[in-house]
Amino acid sequence: MSGNVPPKSQMSMSSGWKSFDELKEKYSPAEIKFEKGRRTVGLWLGPLLFLLILVMPTPSGMTLKGQQVLAITIWTITWWVCEPIPIPATGLLPFILIPAMGIMNFKDIFAVLGHENNWLMIGAYIFIGALVEHGFTRRTALWILSRRFAATSPFALIASYTAAVAIVSAFLSNIACTMLFLVIGAGIAEALAVNEEHPLSKTMKFGAAYGSQAGGLITPIGSPNTNFLAMGLIASLTKFTIRFGDWMAFGVPFGIIMFLVIVIYFRGMFKLELANLERAREYAERELKAMGPLSVGERNALIVLALAIILWLVPSFASAIAGPNAALTKTLDTVLNGSVVALLAAVLAFLLPVDWKERKFTINWTNTERAINWGAIIIVTTGFALGNAMNAKDVGLVAWSAKELAVLFQGASPWLIVLGFTFIGVLLTQFIPNVPAIGMLIPIAVPAAVAVGLNPVAMGLTIAVACQQSYAMPIAAPQMALVYGSGGLKITEFVKVGSLLSLISIPVTAFIVYYYTAWLFPYVPK
Repeated sequence: MSGNVPPKSQMSMSSGWKSFDELKEKYSPAEIKFEKGRRTVGLWLGPLLFLLILVMPTPSGMTLKGQQVLAITIWTITWWVCEPIPIPATGLLPFILIPAMGIMNFKDIFAVLGHENNWLMIGAYIFIGALVEHGFTRRTALWILSRRFAATSPFALIASYTAAVAIVSAFLSNIACTMLFLVIGAGIAEALAVNEEHPLSKTMKFGAAYGSQAGGLITPIGSPNTNFLAMGLIASLTKFTIRFGDWMAFGVPFGIIMFLVIVIYFRGMFKLELANLERAREYAERELKAMGPLSVGERNALIVLALAIILWLVPSFASAIAGPNAALTKTLDTVLNGSVVALLAAVLAFLLPVDWKERKFTINWTNTERAINWGAIIIVTTGFALGNAMNAKDVGLVAWSAKELAVLFQGASPWLIVLGFTFIGVLLTQFIPNVPAIGMLIPIAVPAAVAVGLNPVAMGLTIAVACQQSYAMPIAAPQMALVYGSGGLKITEFVKVGSLLSLISIPVTAFIVYYYTAWLFPYVPK
């Protein structure tokens, strides 16, 4: 692997799903056999479970439409887990079945395609794509690694590397960030004359994946498919809107805490003894110098990003100063709605010239087509569609779940309930992608929180974070599959390192995220 940045078309790829011909490049015959079995079983199991739920007696208190939505949800989740077809393609199922079965009017169900978070994602993909297109994300990573601190010890190098991953991942998708840092990490390993079996190489690979997980939680756009899905589901279930700044108010401190947990964990897990660490810094310095001074395109993209972040944060600051119900706050929430700001930033990226004489601008439509992850948008929209269907008055699946869970959890300690749901989220996301895990658990956990007197907004955010602590299995997230597929790691080693970190993340997530966000977002039922 060379020190060159991967093609930008690769850096925007969205899914871990591959055909069997593609799997042959990285997977062993045994792994391909397992994949075939998983996909074949899932292909038939999904519709079978759908039919079984439809023909069974309707549970007491559940409406017939609620039973139908449950059947559709189970089929969708089964195909998301087993992946007989790509995950975004599975996401189209509810849009076919919900109107076809008369659960909701087709106009109502298709209205979620215009959900504000979808437009926020589209706008963000466009202007973040400009940062990638002009190389600013790579420049940021190399600048951090070229600091003198990085050459003081092996631990300092790994800490600097993982910090760079987390910072870049706060604004770049996890999978693109992981790809970028696998390339940079390979260049550092080459400069230090260590092979892919060396503990440093392995630690940097884990750092690329784990650091992107931590950084992806810092801002909503860091991991847009999961974060925006969680924000949309929580808003649908609680009528509480989480703004961009609100997310960062808990995402920044938790991202920093998880970064510290990860680097301290690396220090205990890997014994790194290296000489000539200055070579790694010199490598980063050389690559940075080769990029030349900040280009016009980079400056323009940075201006757009800075403007978007400032405008996104203004309503949250207004809410903190004037109060959430103040006229100023409500006006800013409307005028500087997150989606409006994202689209404004996207349009600005099309307008800022790189070369006015040649009429070249910061981004063009070809770049945009590469940058927008339509698969992620479909998946998130599916979550909104299922959430709306579950919560519809004549469906009542959410209300029914809340009543049943209130009976189940009667007398249980609140902190045990939080810990239990966090454990389920972390465990589940080791074996299924985090998007379906979030789509499955938030509609259950939020009503449960209401039923037992816990803060449902805090519970939803706790589940969103728990379902992104997927470290133990290559299938858990695309960035994990990328790292495992890059070579140099045995599956036993991958599982051992990731499993222990996943266990550590359970109490960290349960108590820090829930209790901090419960304090941050006091919930008053509407």
